[in-house]
Amino acid sequence: MSIFYILEKEGIRENETPVLDLFVTEEFVVAVLELPGVSKENIKLSFSNEYLIVEAYKKNNPIYREAINFYVLEINYDRYYRKVSLPVRIEPEEVDINYDNGIVIIKMPREKIIYREVPIG
Repeated sequence: MSIFYILEKEGIRENETPVLDLFVTEEFVVAVLELPGVSKENIKLSFSNEYLIVEAYKKNNPIYREAINFYVLEINYDRYYRKVSLPVRIEPEEVDINYDNGIVIIKMPREKIIYREVPIG
């Protein structure tokens, strides 16, 4: 199967793992994702108390349809997927996401632990 067929028919290749920095502060779990060339419309982020799931894809360039032969083909048009186990539980309803030029910054508030003393009745 030729690379032209793959790009034309499927438009993307196998899943790639996006690079990620993950750190914890007293208030937040922060993830910084690098997804170069991926528009924010093609990024899907899912959260639970314990996981962050990243799904994204980069569309191929329409000029490839005009190509007869490829001599060099180094630009990736991949589908990205990553499921990250978070180091502490978070509040998924309060997540803040910023996107700038292929960099996604996700601030996830740490779960508030409430201790309550209950008298024995």
